[in-house]
Amino acid sequence: MKKGIDVSQHQGIIDWSTVKNNVDFAIIRIGWGEVKNASGGDIDANAIENIKNAIAANVPIGIYLYSYAKTKEEAIMEAKFALSQIMQFPKEIIVYGVWIDVEDEEWQGNIDINPIIDGFCEHVSSQGYQTGFYCNLNWLTNRVSQEIKNKWINWLAQYNTTPDVASPIWQYSSTGSVPGINGNVDMNIAYIEFPCTVSQGTITITDPVIEPPTIEKEQPTASTNLVQVDVEYQSHVENDSWHQWNKNGEMNGTTGEAKRLEAIVIKLKTLAALQLKYQTHVQDKGWMDVKSDGEISGTTGEAKRLEAIKIWLEGTDSDKYSIWYRCYIENDGYLDWCRDGEPSGSEGLALRAEAIQILVLPKTVNLKVDGVDGFKKNINPTVTTTPVIVNPPTAENPVPVVVESPNDASMASANFSWYEYACDCIKGYDDIPNKCNGYPSTSYGQIICQDLIDKIQRLRDRVASPITVNSGIRCQSCNSYWGGASDSLHMQGEAADLYCPGLTPQELADIAHDEIGLGVIIYSNFVHVQTYERYSYGGY
Repeated sequence: MKKGIDVSQHQGIIDWSTVKNNVDFAIIRIGWGEVKNASGGDIDANAIENIKNAIAANVPIGIYLYSYAKTKEEAIMEAKFALSQIMQFPKEIIVYGVWIDVEDEEWQGNIDINPIIDGFCEHVSSQGYQTGFYCNLNWLTNRVSQEIKNKWINWLAQYNTTPDVASPIWQYSSTGSVPGINGNVDMNIAYIEFPCTVSQGTITITDPVIEPPTIEKEQPTASTNLVQVDVEYQSHVENDSWHQWNKNGEMNGTTGEAKRLEAIVIKLKTLAALQLKYQTHVQDKGWMDVKSDGEISGTTGEAKRLEAIKIWLEGTDSDKYSIWYRCYIENDGYLDWCRDGEPSGSEGLALRAEAIQILVLPKTVNLKVDGVDGFKKNINPTVTTTPVIVNPPTAENPVPVVVESPNDASMASANFSWYEYACDCIKGYDDIPNKCNGYPSTSYGQIICQDLIDKIQRLRDRVASPITVNSGIRCQSCNSYWGGASDSLHMQGEAADLYCPGLTPQELADIAHDEIGLGVIIYSNFVHVQTYERYSYGGY
């Protein structure tokens, strides 16, 4: 019996030299399926780095791909994509096999997943790799045929004290903690030796654990650097009961259906020293008692509307983060963003809240001046105060535009500061080599093409919601750091990557392209917009 982890880009930069002392194996996400791409998939941003560093640290590894396949043919495309990414590594290095992760309710919840599993595993096996499939207990018990269980080994996800089904690998937690990894990580137990030749039908677990082996979870302490803070929430909706969990700015509830929110549960996932507090205003009851992380606030079964909410953070790191939220209110739609205990809703107006969005951002990010992505890496909250010239003087325009500091209010447009479009060199990415000053010059005499600035502002006005800039101008070093194309429009000041809480990348891209006239490339969690006309998928 061996203990292991599975990881993806969501774990950020991993210190594998430390991890190796705490686990026996690691299964690394290579990416996800994408049939719109000729390659059949999109690679996880940290996949190759994780594989190389795990191998260097002598951590035995496996590979998994998150599947969106709906047919056997699409699953084979995904298998070919996964193998194409690991061809550079010797097969014997992939000790723990190549797995297909079938769990996506939206894409696979109402189809026969057996041909998908079989197609993927058949192709992987034909190329000489150990293979199998990952799914939860419900899918394994009710949706995977006995034939497939006998043919291919499974990796079971069930968060419990013991597995209900004998499986070669059991994922028993999604909130584990391992030295060398910042934040939560999935924990696993392998009951058999890998590589193996056994099928699921012949596996016998003779020594099941009574409780999963525990790795002591680090206690949150105040930190000088920012870390990822995920906020998850679900609401109890009129006639619908509890809706599924959403997180980090996604909408929870309904719009356009005239259904009231009745109760809410909110929780944080982070290593920051933060405690979550919240309070709801309920019809005929007023402000309810203050609740903490994971507790229900509001009512269920009483047919009473939730009218307003306050949310705030406590703890030694609360001076570094703000929690932002806004309600969708009967007759009014979305209200302005509130933060850190401000009331959002209709207290005293007898109007129902119908939906909510919540996210946590560094204190330095202000959603009313829309915001800069601050969670790609640990970011030091300090900022430079050295004056920086944004618009170098020219014969046509002899007066330069000067930004006194990245926190200065000098704006490129109504909702976007120059700093939001600045190069990542000044945004806490310590390992970018040969950093620039954040404002490299372009042929436009400023860091971003004015036409692009104007169109992004029009897009912001159209969606009537804050838009976060993930990436704006890039110098050569920054572009190489992110693996950008050698002729990337980011370096020419003609592109930016955007995220809008409450809109999917597809929805934001459709508006940007069809209504504003921007070229777009859709990725899994942001939209690349550019002056050059196009509409394509880069990883959805």
